[in-house]
Amino acid sequence: MIYVVTELDRRSGVTLTANDLWRTIASFGGYLNRKSDGPPGWQTLWKGWFYIQTIETSRSSCGSLSSSLICVNLSDPGEALEEVTETVSAD
Repeated sequence: MIYVVTELDRRSGVTLTANDLWRTIASFGGYLNRKSDGPPGWQTLWKGWFYIQTIETSRSSCGSLSSSLICVNLSDPGEALEEVTETVSAD
């Protein structure tokens, strides 16, 4: 799961502390991590965790599906749209 968090946050190969991990997860739930902000709350952490679980479930499902289906990267909607467009136009 930590790998998924670092990949979604575009920090591949970076070692995260526990604090960095939780703040990164919270950022996917809407936490802005401004200087004046307190620590993330449980609802923000839950939203971020749910988002990461959704991405991970999508990735694992996509890997087990047949190759005739189009699987896209959900973490970057613009890239996903380009990928679908290229795949459809190639068929």
